[in-house]
Amino acid sequence: MRSLITFVFLAALSVSFRATAAESLIQAQGPKGPLVGTMRAPASPNAPVVLIVPGSGPVDRDGNNPVGLQASTYRLLAEGLETRGIASVRIDKRGLYGSHAAVSDANAVTINDYAADVHTWASAIRDRTGAACVWVLGHSEGGLVALVAAQDPVDICGLILVSAAGRPLGDVLREQLKSNPANAPVLDQALTAIAQLEARKRVDTSTMHPALLPLFRPEVQGFVINELSFDPAQLVAPFRKPVLIVQGNRDIQVAVADAERLQQALPAAKLAILPDTNHVLKTVSSDDRTANIATYADPRLPLAPGAVDAIANFIASAAQSDAEKKPDAKSVSRQPDEEKKPDLKSDSRQSDEEKKPDIKSVSGQPDEGKKPDLKSDSHQSSKKSAPKSKYGSREPNRKSRPIVWPRFT
Repeated sequence: MRSLITFVFLAALSVSFRATAAESLIQAQGPKGPLVGTMRAPASPNAPVVLIVPGSGPVDRDGNNPVGLQASTYRLLAEGLETRGIASVRIDKRGLYGSHAAVSDANAVTINDYAADVHTWASAIRDRTGAACVWVLGHSEGGLVALVAAQDPVDICGLILVSAAGRPLGDVLREQLKSNPANAPVLDQALTAIAQLEARKRVDTSTMHPALLPLFRPEVQGFVINELSFDPAQLVAPFRKPVLIVQGNRDIQVAVADAERLQQALPAAKLAILPDTNHVLKTVSSDDRTANIATYADPRLPLAPGAVDAIANFIASAAQSDAEKKPDAKSVSRQPDEEKKPDLKSDSRQSDEEKKPDIKSVSGQPDEGKKPDLKSDSHQSSKKSAPKSKYGSREPNRKSRPIVWPRFT
């Protein structure tokens, strides 16, 4: 029955992050102890900063895990962004590895908890760098975390949603389960469990097929119930700051249709469809699922062409648009008091508050001359995603007991 569904089991592993000349450790205050991450910054001052929010399961700050996922997607993103003059902070989740002391039980968390940590990180990053705000990049499940955090946009420059689902998790899971004929023996039981969790009811696992236990085991049902309650499209719709949606057209975990649904909910968002790119932003040239998954295990493979450029160009364009909206102080002419005195009776004077640029109206338009095409109307669609590989990620310096988490996206 091993072929039915692939799940992730977290094994104990100790990995140390080595700081380089461009990297340093950074901490933020967690509920019970520090949240820990790595900051990578270019030499130039006043660089924009991107907070990289990891995907589901035990994903470490580099984007790896001890059971097969060694793509190092987040580390490669950080290195690539640095070459474009952009700083980044990649983080360990509360309760795991470097952030193991932040909470006593890494399973007793919610998407809202992770979203609160985004704001904690944004504040810590601003204190350290002096940045006016922080760009939040959410990968996979991290995209949902970013969207929930953005319901309070304070400290957030804008969102970058990478390989992020555009539908509620229940819809994604059902599609993945149904698309694989090998799941037929457990499909009815799995669909019943999903429906029960969507109704915010816990599932009795005493008679459940063993292949389904990692997904529905009692320890994680609270987290799953919470995650099933969100609709990403509804979350993105009211957001009024710049948004970039990045999606690979060979992603077997999240479909291009998910990215399209997000943009339909927020037409001002920019959409970058990356050709021959999978869920972990590696190049895949065919529909061969085995070859696709093989890229998850090779940190030597570079990111797909256009991945870093799409993000860097978007941030640069948004910054330029913001700068153009700011008034030029040098152009304001002031007349001497003896020539012009303020008219206290006038109702037509514009207040200082009205003269400030409207940050919410800024929508970054990437460089038209560079691929991928962010106009989004002419991109090709991918096939529906097959049941995804339940890879997690390797986390550094974990001192607490290993846990088992399902991978959803």
